[in-house]
Amino acid sequence: MLAGLFRDAVAELVHETLDGFLSAAPGLAHPALCRLTPSAEGQGSPLVAVVGDVALGRALGAIGKRRAAGRAPAYALRVAAPAKARGARKLEGVLVAESPMELPLEAGALAVLIGVGAMTSPEPGRWLAEWTRVVRPGGGVILVDRCAAPVATRHALCARMLELEQRHSGRAVVTSGLIAPQPARTLQVA
Repeated sequence: MLAGLFRDAVAELVHETLDGFLSAAPGLAHPALCRLTPSAEGQGSPLVAVVGDVALGRALGAIGKRRAAGRAPAYALRVAAPAKARGARKLEGVLVAESPMELPLEAGALAVLIGVGAMTSPEPGRWLAEWTRVVRPGGGVILVDRCAAPVATRHALCARMLELEQRHSGRAVVTSGLIAPQPARTLQVA
């Protein structure tokens, strides 16, 4: 979906946003962000998945390796791709997902999901419902799309995302936010 230099600029912007989620100072950050921080030994690194663009996953992986340079990785990156996606076999940790609406993950399995193309899909609500399902409450979602910023905002709010931030790279809108906890269900007493 994203091409060449444009993809690289978007990857840098997405990586900055991801770093913001994962490296927030515990005293200053939202309490939900503190739970995303990996341990000092690198054990239990947060699981981050890229859905919708294998090339963006590859670019993010390269940026992460370049910036880690000898340190334990800040997160474990997975890319959800169709079984026949070009370039997917060259990546480690590929999740085979035939559709962005059917990810092979349990509910709440991810710390952060980076999704590409939901707003321009025929069913953005269904894509976002699936993407927010696999992110734990308090986790982050980063949406990358070529759409009007108000459209991305509306869909993000409908998908239970809070504390939204939007940044632009060319025609791409990068919308990020935290997943709100599920509302408690109340019983009606007759």
